[in-house]
Amino acid sequence: MPKERYQQPSNEVMKNVEILTPEQKEESSKFEAYFKNLLDHNDKDLENIYRIRDNWIIYIGEDVELKSFTDCIEKNNKFFLAPIYHETKNEYGWAFLEYYYSLGTVSIAIPTKEDMIRNKSNFPEEGVGFSIQVHPYQDKKMENASRTRALAEVINIIGEYIIKNDVPADFIYGSHKNKKESEIIQLHRYSKKYKNFEKIQF
Repeated sequence: MPKERYQQPSNEVMKNVEILTPEQKEESSKFEAYFKNLLDHNDKDLENIYRIRDNWIIYIGEDVELKSFTDCIEKNNKFFLAPIYHETKNEYGWAFLEYYYSLGTVSIAIPTKEDMIRNKSNFPEEGVGFSIQVHPYQDKKMENASRTRALAEVINIIGEYIIKNDVPADFIYGSHKNKKESEIIQLHRYSKKYKNFEKIQF
């Protein structure tokens, strides 16, 4: 066998590896379970159990480069930058990158780091690099798919990116605006590859 196969990782590589506690491993497993076979469920379960809906938001750790995510979603022409991309601002003055799902219905908004800092009261900042917000308001509609199904397809792509690339992430599903509507469940994924951050306090 080649000698190289028995060499230990260099100190430079090892210092970037996080040692996860059993509790962190368990939480990460729950996060990944959310995405397992997500698309096998019917629309009713996607809405009522998985809380697939407009403004689905996930937060990504600050050590993760935004380009790693945009490269992923642009691969195989699944997404493209919205025509109004350049420093798009909504009615609240937020600037963000916006991508359209090539099959229709869904768009992804990614607030810029600068806006995250400016809007501390509305956006968690500590340890978060960027967020991904999923909306069903694209003019072009996905064929033979409900709005919920289209959202689920895009959310599943995001989940696959996070798991495959060992990305630290945090999201909450349920209704955090109206706690009486449903039980709120927060899922957090820890990483061995990137610096982790604590659960976001809403």
